[in-house]
Amino acid sequence: MNYVCQITDEKDQHFLKIKKRTPAQEIPIVLGTCYGEILTYMHEVNLKMSGAPFVIYYNMDMNDLEIDICIPLAVESKGRGHIQSDKMDKGQYISTLHIGPYQTLNNAYRSVTEYIQTNNIAITGIAYEFYLNDPQEVAPEDLQTRIMFKLL
Repeated sequence: MNYVCQITDEKDQHFLKIKKRTPAQEIPIVLGTCYGEILTYMHEVNLKMSGAPFVIYYNMDMNDLEIDICIPLAVESKGRGHIQSDKMDKGQYISTLHIGPYQTLNNAYRSVTEYIQTNNIAITGIAYEFYLNDPQEVAPEDLQTRIMFKLL
């Protein structure tokens, strides 16, 4: 697949999150559980999702990933317990769109990394994955994931 990398201006984005540490092989279970908890809380307090759910990756240690599991909101809201409120800062981000199974996301990361290095772009190192459709509703080859890194 050919990946197109682009720099975009993103607005502030409020979201609810659950922080986790997990090995990569447990991500599907962790995401399912955490998204369920956040959505249950949102239903209880009458909050609506304002975009695609996403995960923030603070490191790429496949044995011990430090991540935030996030659901975007149109307005700032309070969390409860381990469900926290946060905000993605406005600014410039570099992104690409991956179409296909999650198991092949490394191809998109490799493409973005090469683009960043070739063009001497400085990034924070924190990765964002936005899940644009639902793996329970579409075939793996049709999954769409937007990958982003914030520019320094």
